[in-house]
Amino acid sequence: MKFTLSLLIVAAVIGCVFSCSAVEYDAYKLEYNKVNKNEEDNSRRLALFCANLEDIEKHNKEYELGHVTYKKGINQFTDVFPEEMTNYMGWNLGGLRRV
Repeated sequence: MKFTLSLLIVAAVIGCVFSCSAVEYDAYKLEYNKVNKNEEDNSRRLALFCANLEDIEKHNKEYELGHVTYKKGINQFTDVFPEEMTNYMGWNLGGLRRV
């Protein structure tokens, strides 16, 4: 319970600073047909989504300034934890080789 509350607070703070909200995350889930297991899972993924959105926004500001050569965007993996990526891609992220 404390963990979930902490994640909600972090998500709320990030949301205020970087314009990420549960409404935006709900729209993302609808667009990519995402269904979370329970409220705790939803809170964890909302926090991750907001953190990734912050990274995307910062990177794209660097792009606009000409400091990087590509833009980032939201996709179906924006709320997926790195350890889950092996389920999607079949990669061992530690060694970057196919498993």
